Amino acid sequence: MVIEPVSAALACKTIIDSGKMVEKEAEDAIGWIGKIKKILGPFKPEIVNFSVNYKTKKSELKLSIYAPTGIIKKSKTIEIPAYQGFQIIEMLDDSFRPIKGAWVQKDNKYVLKTDQLTKGSERFLLQMNGTISESLLNHLVRIQPSTNPNKDPENDKYWLACHLKDTNILEKWWNQLNVSDIEIQVKVAIRRCFTNSIPRDVMVNLEAQREWMAQISRRRIDRETLFKVQRKAHAARASSALNLDEIYRLLVDIASARNLIKFIMVDSPFQLQDVIEDKSPDFYPERMNVDVSTELDFKTPTAKGNLIFKRKEYEDDIKSKIQQEKNKKGKHA
Repeated sequence: MVIEPVSAALACKTIIDSGKMVEKEAEDAIGWIGKIKKILGPFKPEIVNFSVNYKTKKSELKLSIYAPTGIIKKSKTIEIPAYQGFQIIEMLDDSFRPIKGAWVQKDNKYVLKTDQLTKGSERFLLQMNGTISESLLNHLVRIQPSTNPNKDPENDKYWLACHLKDTNILEKWWNQLNVSDIEIQVKVAIRRCFTNSIPRDVMVNLEAQREWMAQISRRRIDRETLFKVQRKAHAARASSALNLDEIYRLLVDIASARNLIKFIMVDSPFQLQDVIEDKSPDFYPERMNVDVSTELDFKTPTAKGNLIFKRKEYEDDIKSKIQQEKNKKGKHA
């Protein structure tokens, strides 16, 4: 395929414009870090770590500060404006002991009381929290969840992938970055598991009940059709080993998140977080929402793997539980 010069130029311009936008958003969202480093210049601040929680959009910055007695005596009062979304959380001495009262907030500023610093310590660790905009996170982290699974006779495999983008922008401020709680939601299809596994007599009962409910919910009721559906539902209930209440109770249990989670696995470096039931007025849902998470940093900027739904085992579980209920019913008949 030959790329026309005009198309190539437009593509190049789009990439450059996107990079500028990301850089501007980065400066707007976390420019306070550069300002703080400048204010703390006499103490030779060095960034130890910068971490971002993707889910909460909270960030944590740890600065190492060099403050020997000589520099402390020369320094005047250090004041840091309380930038929007930023706050000082804690300060530790070189023995990692918290220093109480080192920073006080006054008139929308954080003021360092140098007389509170631990005598004899030269290195201090300053921990600060801030916020990251959602648009910046979307530019920095690309998430690629699979919508259509790869199927084999046993399992459905949903491909998961995410990676850091434009990390060179953030490296202007620090060389340590960790983005945690990167959450990916996968919609796992389960309806066919039920249609493949529910015994015919139970399925006929369910279908007859659906038709009955559809008829009585109409604004205009055709009495002749309603009568036919009513007779069909009555015949279905008579031929089924289980009544509708028993069937409904069973399917609610089988389709519950508590039960489905036993048939879900994820490859490392992803972790399974939660299974959320898809609220459906039907007897069983079309799909279930499965949340997984991972984390990325400069050393491991990419995460790839599969979410595995043990479809065959789940279908066997449906068959087994319905059969067990039938057997119990037979004993008490």
